[in-house]
Amino acid sequence: MISGLIACVVGGTTEPLEFLFLFVAPVLYVIHALLTGLGFTIMAILGVTIGNTDGNIIDFVVFGILHGLSTKWYLVPVVAVIWFAVYYIIFRFAITRFNLKTPGRESEIATSIEKAIAGAPGKSGYNVPAILAALGGTENIVSLDNCITRLRLSVKDMALVDIPGIEGQSRDRRRTAQSA
Repeated sequence: MISGLIACVVGGTTEPLEFLFLFVAPVLYVIHALLTGLGFTIMAILGVTIGNTDGNIIDFVVFGILHGLSTKWYLVPVVAVIWFAVYYIIFRFAITRFNLKTPGRESEIATSIEKAIAGAPGKSGYNVPAILAALGGTENIVSLDNCITRLRLSVKDMALVDIPGIEGQSRDRRRTAQSA
């Protein structure tokens, strides 16, 4: 996301940001298209004439500021602040009013956690509640770490851990639980 923002500001390439909400929330893209057209109209009405610009910071400096006050470049930051607020208010309203699923607002994660707690095996086929019970419950887990081949965790009380119960949940029938 940050690299897309840098590409937009420095190079005027807005596609990374536009594609983000084009495919995630097309309604926001339509709103963005309307606001962009309205923004260009407002700048034309105000007489801002920064020519040959792709909308990036380099063109703003070269074709706006360096050409003097006749381009009315000084209106760009003022309108940008106002336009930021307009975008924020309209997007926030649309996202909350129509419950648009934007990054960070997906219900899929919460649903999968609820299924795991309820005892439904996940896509992997593992019975997560049984594994948690064999570990002595979630309150017995102190820390959790992993690499590509191992899941490492520390528990408060090793006496609560049911190693045969954990090994019974494994697809690999070799010894899978190791105490350090």
